[in-house]
Amino acid sequence: MVGLAAVWRAAGVEPQAVVGHSQGEIAAACAAGALSLEDAARIMVLRSRIIAQADGTGGMAAIGLPPAEAGELIGSRWRDRLWVAVHASPESCVVAGDLDALDELAGHPGVRARRVDIDYASHTPHMLALVPELEKALAGVWPVEGDVRFCSSVEAAFVEGTTLTETYWIDNLCRPVLFDEAIRTAAEPDSPVFIEVSPHPVLLGNVTDSCRAAGIGAGVCGSLRRDEGGPRRMLLSLAQAWTLGAEVSWTTVLGSGPRPAVSPPAYAFQRDRYWLDPVATDSGSSPHPLLDRVVPLAADDGFLLTGRLSPATTPWLADHAVDGAVLLPGTAFAELALEAAAHAGCDLLEDLTLDAPLFLPESGSVQVQVAVGGPDDQGRRTVGVHARRSDDDPWTAHADGLLGTAPATASERLTSWPPEGTAVDLTDVYDRLAGRGYDYGPAFQGLRAAWHADGHAYAEVALPDLVRGDAGRFTLHPALLDAALHLTVHESGHDGDTLLLPFSWSGLRVSARGADTLRVRITEKGGGRIALALFDGTGEWIAGVETLALRETPRSAARPSTGTAPYALEWTETAATGAPGNARWAVVGFDELADEIEAGLAAAGTPAPRYYDLFSLADMSAGEVPGLVLAPCRGDADDLPYSVHDGLRQVLDLVQGWLGDERFAGSRLVLVTRPGDLAAAAVWGLVRSAQTEQPGRLVLAEVPAGFRDWDRVAAAVAAGETQFAVTDDALLTPRLVRRGPAAGPVPVTEGT
Repeated sequence: MVGLAAVWRAAGVEPQAVVGHSQGEIAAACAAGALSLEDAARIMVLRSRIIAQADGTGGMAAIGLPPAEAGELIGSRWRDRLWVAVHASPESCVVAGDLDALDELAGHPGVRARRVDIDYASHTPHMLALVPELEKALAGVWPVEGDVRFCSSVEAAFVEGTTLTETYWIDNLCRPVLFDEAIRTAAEPDSPVFIEVSPHPVLLGNVTDSCRAAGIGAGVCGSLRRDEGGPRRMLLSLAQAWTLGAEVSWTTVLGSGPRPAVSPPAYAFQRDRYWLDPVATDSGSSPHPLLDRVVPLAADDGFLLTGRLSPATTPWLADHAVDGAVLLPGTAFAELALEAAAHAGCDLLEDLTLDAPLFLPESGSVQVQVAVGGPDDQGRRTVGVHARRSDDDPWTAHADGLLGTAPATASERLTSWPPEGTAVDLTDVYDRLAGRGYDYGPAFQGLRAAWHADGHAYAEVALPDLVRGDAGRFTLHPALLDAALHLTVHESGHDGDTLLLPFSWSGLRVSARGADTLRVRITEKGGGRIALALFDGTGEWIAGVETLALRETPRSAARPSTGTAPYALEWTETAATGAPGNARWAVVGFDELADEIEAGLAAAGTPAPRYYDLFSLADMSAGEVPGLVLAPCRGDADDLPYSVHDGLRQVLDLVQGWLGDERFAGSRLVLVTRPGDLAAAAVWGLVRSAQTEQPGRLVLAEVPAGFRDWDRVAAAVAAGETQFAVTDDALLTPRLVRRGPAAGPVPVTEGT
């Protein structure tokens, strides 16, 4: 780390501050100039020798809970056995302590724990037994005032370099790592750039989360990567830091001599943007994420709220689906009505009945209108929700109800948590719900823990990290309120042929907006009806539903109509009618997939020469180049983001080299991928673009593991297919197929 910090500075990147994480603080202090290299190495070596005495006395586990919430949990159940050792980010931490207590924590409902490969409880009172020996070993450390500011993750504040004596390095081992707080403290500039100085980035996600939670627009990048520690990787990181705003001395890095000429692009790239953006004006605008306009009506003092719903612009909507079809949750209708109530000066949703399900399209959007009528003599107003796909479609009524004003009532508190009752096993709860037709994606998987006590059901729900930041923009986020219903759905006992969906809301009132966690009390009222009381993390009442009616709906009825689009893209079984002839093959590549393809061709009786890159074909004449050159493309599931980036770069180099060499004009480059490879999906997108510019030169083929029937691939290429998937017994190609006529809405009523 010290060496990498010197490389960055040699390239002209001078830090304004340094932050360290746990042992990384030793390297950070050295990089800041507060410790000499000799003192830093001495602290690291001597302290590590003493820590070895604690091997086997404890352990550590990373958990997906905010540090304060984790502290509250372990304080109530494992006091003096577990401690929060690392404040990693606003939503995650590391807990350390006794091994048996860590095992109990890992089995606790709603806790996602991953053991860290450390067999002692660092940053906890476990380390206090080592203090006398540490004081003796580290005596004589002479820190000085450094030339760079040092932000301590022990104090979560900037400290003077002269304070980094042996006492500080003992505290660094025994006290919690306040990394989240230190990052926020260090992020003083408006748009800071954080560079992780390590052989492989492990902290960038935490840094990003900390800055995002603090509303700081930070840039982050690493230095080297696992199995990629050479000059090329360092140049890439320098370039990335430069694009984020860091000052890099390129003359120092690249030298001042002449540069080879770089060919200009084949056409002028104008950087023009052609997306149509909605025109936003202050007059009548709505800050709600699902609604964008409020229009007063001339008659009866009513008004209209309008908006567009689309999984493309509001991605979390796609995480609420039935058999793969995106269904607007009933809680979203309730949220729309609550927003209308706020504009009308009402605080009570007296009633809301859902008349028809609203399915959202895979592409495009749905227009939505929330109409609010004028007040009657008691101040109540009607509310209705309508939607349509396009201007040419008729409006469909999806919900109607009544808004009013709630009488003043005494505030209720939930005084004991967790409740003293029987815990509910939620292991694989969302996998089980998926098997019954409820396709809850990550944004809707908010059920954390549940209990039965005192004739009620209790649940703890929280917005997942990817939508937690939006909580303040809603009265009650639909994904959070929907998660409050998942325990009831889970325990309903319905088989896979029927679904339990919200049908009508009565007496819904919210006293505090923007909750991101809830403690829920569920009371059965019979006849498929429940009552809900919602509390915040301190037990304060924030919302309630007097009655929510849930109705059994046939699974077949809770599916969308065929829609209004006349055509759809489908993968269709196709006969390979081309005549492959005596196809000559070659394989380009050096990974395991290339080995498998070469072996498969040999087993099929069509052996192919193996080349490691296009340069290996450099001595061939145009007539010697094989007609079909197979190039395997395979991602690394263990390092997916980097795999996508590096895989695309390699494929781009390959395709550009292929298209730029006239000797390959009569051959086909077949890029071979495996089913389910997410990195390969990006390759397909890149090559599809290249196919439009160079028709007939490139082919995309997806084949299963152990594939042998390469004659079918040759036949498909000979037939002119440019992209296809081969299974053990079929050839699938993308085709536009005509859809049937659109069906009307399927009502969900009491009798269905």
